[in-house]
Amino acid sequence: MKLQASAAYWLEKKTTHAEDRGAAFRHLCWFSGVGGAGAIMAFIFAIIFMLEASGIDAVRGFDLTPPAGRTIALAAYLVVTGAVGTVLTALFWTARVLVRHYMTERRLEGDAEERRIMTQTYLPLVDQGAASEDERLIILNALFRPSPDQPTGDDSARDVALPAILAKLMDQRSLR
Repeated sequence: MKLQASAAYWLEKKTTHAEDRGAAFRHLCWFSGVGGAGAIMAFIFAIIFMLEASGIDAVRGFDLTPPAGRTIALAAYLVVTGAVGTVLTALFWTARVLVRHYMTERRLEGDAEERRIMTQTYLPLVDQGAASEDERLIILNALFRPSPDQPTGDDSARDVALPAILAKLMDQRSLR
C-alpha cells in the first residue's frame, strides 16, 4: 500500500482548506464592515425619519412635519420599522451563512491534519511490524471515517412557513 501518497493527499487537502478558511475569513471581515455600515445607515435613516415626522427638526432643510391639523399615519412608522427590521434580518442571516462557511472550512482543515498525522504514524508501524492486526484496524477505521463537513450545534432547519407552524400547533393541541 502506498500510504505516503495518502499523507501527501491529506497535506494538500489541509492546505486547500486553510486557503479556503482564509478566504472565508476575509469575506466575513469585509461583510462585517459593509454590513455594519449598512445597519448603522438604516438606523440613522429610521431615526431621522421618525424625528422629522414627529415635528423635531433633526436635519436642516429636511422637513417631514405634516401640515397643521394633520398627522402622519401610523402606517408610515410601521413601514419604516419593518424596512429596518428586514434589512437587519437579511444582514444577520448573511452573516450566519458566512460564519458557517468559515467554521466548516476550519473543521475540515483540522480533520485533514489529523488524518495526515495518523497516516504518518501508521507508516512506521507497518514498516517495523510493530502494530498488531487489531491496532492496524483501529487506525484504518479512524483514517476512513466520514468527514465532519456538516455543521454541528443549533443549525438544524426549522419550519418557518405558516402552514407548518399551524400543523405543529394543531398536533400539540390534539395530544392534550
